Amino acid sequence: CNKYHINPNKIKVIRNIIDYKNLDKAIANNITCYKNSDYNIVASGALYSVKGFDILINAFALASREIHNAQLYILGKERYELGYQKYLENLIEILGLTNKVHLLGYKENPYPYYKDADLFVLSSRTEGYPNVVLEALYYGTPVIATDCVDFSGVIVEGINGYVIKRESIKDMYKAIMLAHDNLRKPITYIPIENFDYSKIFV
Repeated sequence: CNKYHINPNKIKVIRNIIDYKNLDKAIANNITCYKNSDYNIVASGALYSVKGFDILINAFALASREIHNAQLYILGKERYELGYQKYLENLIEILGLTNKVHLLGYKENPYPYYKDADLFVLSSRTEGYPNVVLEALYYGTPVIATDCVDFSGVIVEGINGYVIKRESIKDMYKAIMLAHDNLRKPITYIPIENFDYSKIFV
């Protein structure tokens, strides 16, 4: 501001932009992705350690002992880190979760999975501001996210999700249990005003 002599009161920070019309189109003809009788948890992103899917799987192993109909679906293919997918596959097998954790690979249209899920989880160790959180919330799906970025004003504890410490299996497990016990679709708080493409660019 000082360098360019701009009044800071005239500056507005736009974190991310979501085109909600396209999100509506993406689910226009979708079929149900999951069994309705299950508690379906979804996560998505490139398969490498930054995304923290190993933490999520370990936490899910604990939660699934109490939520007997829980299923975890992870969308994305291996990138950047050769061998991470195999590591996850081995972890799933060791934990006895082969019928409960599903690595679905890349999905050209992941949005029906966000819409139909009971819970979306962002388990990242680090992250840029993640559109997937906003997209899941738009579809009325509760969200658990790590504190890899500032989610203030977006995720409201116990209303539309929970924010937890990064790299904590224990906190992830507790949040999954809280979400299962306390949050049901559709969530009542969907913070779209500050991210709406149609309102920002008119």
